Amino acid sequence: MRFGGNASEGLLTTTAVVFAAGFVLHCLVWAVLGGSWQGEVSWRKPILFCLASGVTCVSLAWVLGQLRPSRHDLLVTRLFAVSIVTEVALICLQQWRGVPSHFNRSTPQDAAILFAIKTTALALSVYIWWLTWRCLRARFARPDLGVAIRFGMGLLALSCLLGFWIEWVGESQVQLGRPPYTYGEAGVLKFAHGMPMHAIQFLPLLASVLGWLGLPARSRHGCVWLAALGLVGHSAFALWQTLRGRSRLDVDWFSGSLLLLSTLALTWPLVFAVWRRTRASAGSQPTANSRG
Repeated sequence: MRFGGNASEGLLTTTAVVFAAGFVLHCLVWAVLGGSWQGEVSWRKPILFCLASGVTCVSLAWVLGQLRPSRHDLLVTRLFAVSIVTEVALICLQQWRGVPSHFNRSTPQDAAILFAIKTTALALSVYIWWLTWRCLRARFARPDLGVAIRFGMGLLALSCLLGFWIEWVGESQVQLGRPPYTYGEAGVLKFAHGMPMHAIQFLPLLASVLGWLGLPARSRHGCVWLAALGLVGHSAFALWQTLRGRSRLDVDWFSGSLLLLSTLALTWPLVFAVWRRTRASAGSQPTANSRG
């Protein structure tokens, strides 16, 4: 995979390196200072936000490399980089201050920081939606990678939309005196937001692995389609569980069937590719009679 082929890709890659440094720093701080991994004030937030943001920047740099360059690329990528770095920096700042980063208007300063976090989240989401639109219209040299990119970016765009939905629900919950991250009795709002987020890493990686295993182009195309539908199913499962007010694994017959079928759709392409590779390798080895 090619990175840094132009200024926009290079900027995103550099931004990812900054997040990698933040990830390592906060892991070390957590290792030294300790503390709970859960809760609204914990080192989990800066660690996971740095990790997820860095991985997303690397993925978006790669996606840009697959598209025909646009004259607006560098400008909008700069705005995205500033937005995502600012958002994560403010989330980290609130952890260092020992206060929640979200749903926190305890003081004027906290309210201003929360407003800035929401504003930068909107700005970076607009960039992702714009890039998704370009991917939906683009032609790709490899059909399997085209499917991987379109579904991956589409699910990332959906994740951004769900992020704003859980913000709206969370604010409503706070006004009613309820926990902001719980929907109904036990629904986990972040589950619906997080499930589709990393399809843009999984699907292109799967397409590359299937190619490395020697799967023909037509079979790769079908397998990536199947895996993409599996990820759509997993995202639907997460949203269904949340809207029903159920915890992640408190399944009924419908959600259990959806989870099972989606998991099979995700795992079958790799099983199929390994089986074909093993069969081809066994068929190419000379038998004892042929050697004699």
